[in-house]
Amino acid sequence: MIFIEGERIEYFVKEENTLRQLRRGTLGTGVKDTYATDTKVFDQNISKTVPYKDQILSYNASYVEDGTKKIGADGFTATFEIGYPVASINEIEVFVGGVRMRKTALDVFNYATALDSPDGDTSVAADFTFNADTNEITLLTTPAKDTRVTVVKKVGQSWTILGTALSDTENSIARFVRAGTSELPE
Repeated sequence: MIFIEGERIEYFVKEENTLRQLRRGTLGTGVKDTYATDTKVFDQNISKTVPYKDQILSYNASYVEDGTKKIGADGFTATFEIGYPVASINEIEVFVGGVRMRKTALDVFNYATALDSPDGDTSVAADFTFNADTNEITLLTTPAKDTRVTVVKKVGQSWTILGTALSDTENSIARFVRAGTSELPE
């Protein structure tokens, strides 16, 4: 991928200094008919991407039936203990049968209550609650037997050690940033 005067261009073949199989104006960027000679072209390929990835923790509810561990809900339980530490409801996402559950109450318009007024709003409860003391979620509705219940938590990593400048840090991210060169804007 390259950028030229704000236009994003994807290319699939590079032969010496020629780019072929272009897809121009990607992601809604504007396309010009011509560019002046010596217009700056900025390389944005994968080697220009900071080597960073969040860690994703996942918990899948399971139960034992006839001595066999089965993934999914047992059809009776609405409370599940998460298998990794969680400090706040805002650190997790909960999915039941592939559907993301709401963690907060929501005001929803009900036309049967008041057609032309905010008085028609009714409050819908959150789909689950979280208890930090027991590290458990409780679903508002008990899921049917064998319905997959998944709790996902993204864990970011720090680019530096607390109190240490990025320029003095030794990790892949700091080395990548230090290795890059940049020109002053014109």
